[in-house]
Amino acid sequence: MCDKKVPCVHCGGCCHFREEGFLTPEEDLKIKGQVYGKTGIIYLYPFSRYTITLSKNEKDVLETKAKKNNIDISILPKKVFYDIDNDKVYVIDYFLDSDICPFWKEERCSVYDNRPEICRQFPNITMDHNIDIEKIIGHRNIRLINMTIPDIVEVIKEKLVKQGVSV
Repeated sequence: MCDKKVPCVHCGGCCHFREEGFLTPEEDLKIKGQVYGKTGIIYLYPFSRYTITLSKNEKDVLETKAKKNNIDISILPKKVFYDIDNDKVYVIDYFLDSDICPFWKEERCSVYDNRPEICRQFPNITMDHNIDIEKIIGHRNIRLINMTIPDIVEVIKEKLVKQGVSV
């Protein structure tokens, strides 16, 4: 475990992400339903699957670095918003879908100078959770799909694939 009182010893502990599921499937769906009902934001995967959050720019940088260094990575959309009026899905952020960071090589971070903001902040992470939907889609008209969360997720994933986004 990291000790906030001493300098980082570069042990890589923070690069080992996933833990056992902490919510039951029912609890996971309940929380997703509440978030969707209040904000229109859709989480595409179980909460226990999420690791580090990435912006679009960070995703692009890591994908470029991975390709250049022949590293297999999977970066998937984490949170999305569906604009019903324009039939368009907007990805709010992404996550690195891996148990251990694929950039942790030979006991060091191979992208240290280009590491994501969340890695730079660790262990004192302060994420801004305010999402301005109007800034993302150009208007505030939030209309929700009247379906179950699993059905909404499937519809959204199909739309993302049609938009050329890997899911």
